[in-house]
Amino acid sequence: MPTSLTSLPPEIISLIAGHLPRANDLANLSRTSRRLRETIAAEDWRIFYVFVTTRFPGIETPPFWKEATRALTSRARALDKNAVVGRFVYPPPEAVKIGRQQAQRGDNPTHGYRPALDSYEEWNGTSWNERREVLAWGAADQLILRVAQSGPHPQKKWLIFNDLENISSLDDICGVHLLRPDHHAKVAWKEHVIFARMRGDLVHVSIDPERASYECQQKFLTSGQGIECIDMGPGNHPALAAHLNDGSILFFSTTSDEETVRPFARLGIDPDNVSSRLARSRYSKFLSPHSFAVGTGRINDAISISTVTESRLLLDREISAECVDFERVSHDAPIKSHVNAIAPLSPTGQVFLAAWGDRAVRLHDLRSSQAFEQTYRDTTDQNPIYCVQPFGHDRFVVGSGGNALLKIFDLRMTNEETYRYREPRPSPPTRHERLLSHMSHLSISAHSHDHRFNHSNNTFSHPRKDLSLFLSHQPPTPNNTNRNNTPRTRRIHRDHPYRGAIYSMTTPSPSSPTLYTGVADGVTRLDFASTDDLYGPHRDWYRNPLSLYPDSQIPVRPADRILELSGYERPESTTASLKLRTQQTFGAIRPSDVVNEQVTGWDRRWEKLEAPGSWRRHD
Repeated sequence: MPTSLTSLPPEIISLIAGHLPRANDLANLSRTSRRLRETIAAEDWRIFYVFVTTRFPGIETPPFWKEATRALTSRARALDKNAVVGRFVYPPPEAVKIGRQQAQRGDNPTHGYRPALDSYEEWNGTSWNERREVLAWGAADQLILRVAQSGPHPQKKWLIFNDLENISSLDDICGVHLLRPDHHAKVAWKEHVIFARMRGDLVHVSIDPERASYECQQKFLTSGQGIECIDMGPGNHPALAAHLNDGSILFFSTTSDEETVRPFARLGIDPDNVSSRLARSRYSKFLSPHSFAVGTGRINDAISISTVTESRLLLDREISAECVDFERVSHDAPIKSHVNAIAPLSPTGQVFLAAWGDRAVRLHDLRSSQAFEQTYRDTTDQNPIYCVQPFGHDRFVVGSGGNALLKIFDLRMTNEETYRYREPRPSPPTRHERLLSHMSHLSISAHSHDHRFNHSNNTFSHPRKDLSLFLSHQPPTPNNTNRNNTPRTRRIHRDHPYRGAIYSMTTPSPSSPTLYTGVADGVTRLDFASTDDLYGPHRDWYRNPLSLYPDSQIPVRPADRILELSGYERPESTTASLKLRTQQTFGAIRPSDVVNEQVTGWDRRWEKLEAPGSWRRHD
């Protein structure tokens, strides 16, 4: 005898509901009957926990499951539609100054500073939108700190810190790391920052935003060597790595109670190895609390992965540049074996992304015997890659070394050679998955009428839209001065679009819709939020945490204006033509743009492409 859905035990209903492909299906199912609603809404909608952990694996969220589902599906839809809102991050005139503010500059730099960025967020209320976000970056010799609280009582605090009397370009901050709330040295009402200056200073300071005061907690001994960059491992007992100018790397404990901290290990250059001395290591990164990767600059061991603890330093694996599909102009051309950026994709550090010297990003899986698993490349950009940032659970973002290019890549595969980096081993796709992949290339379907929860993690409702963005707006300049009010860079550079590099990136958490990018002399904020969410019936829920009010009549500072970005769809082959796209203002959106969004899958802020003419290529 057939059994009705409403007569099934709650456990079976929960099991069935957990396999629904979209959160919108869960919401519709809860409207079917009172009993189903009671079952699905039980324990504060805990059934959405199954949806979040299944559809967005690897993203830890607080137990606001229904709101977490709304936030994550909204961001996923925004990424699918390239719905991005750009703004500058810029301290206001009333920012509180801490420490010494009358330093004298001893040189005349001609280049802008390179921001070293870090950020985090923590939930400190009873809902998803009650959270505290902290952003810090090095602005030449200054440390800029912004603490923002969202929720019923929003507020922002800006602080500018400096502890020097005399400055030069060697005092520029080259690395910044915020201690997370679970770090044992962190005091709840203070922000603890570890930062490095190029001349070799490496210190840990605590800043009290309420009292506008600071205290130097620790100094880390670097033997008087200049510092290229620093990195701090994850976890509540992270190690600190200082990459020195000579290519050696010092490791420190961040949980030491000593005021002067000595390194517990050193990864140096072998004096008996000629190639080691000539090919100075260029980049290093923690993959996990105890796994550390170094881009050596050599060919045979271009990437070296070691286990680093206070008791041992052990080499685990080496990846040769000759074992990857390195792109060269000819077979006689040398391999550019340097690796400029590394970003872990898993907490264990076994899967990571690496930006190689041939302008390609490769996915490496230490669980596999292969040197790499996938290659991601923008065939139109010939600049090196400066930084790589994972974003969400299925995207990563690349900062180019020129043309102000920011590239968004999709980790999901739509071809038959499917690879899932979250699985124990690479595996071939099932017949059902191959069919879905094939259909995703052939069909274009309209969005559901309910946009809040319409996202499936396994299929594409539109053809993929790989995008490279131009962050060509020049950052604001009034605060980019030294204490003598002399511009850090020549004003003539400000009269033209920015064409420099994307030096650094950070996102507050794996669930955040915000990406901060460091360009010369400034920081740009990118929020991935769909226009239909920002103007829909729940607009305040999406707008308030982002402080984003596109139709507000209140005048804003020029530095706070919403930017109109431009970019191009990346072609899959070098013979295909580029499709250039430009954003329009929110106020310029027309009903035809809404229809175009439903047909093409591009956010309505992107201007509609002209129809192909007899003179225009159709590919």
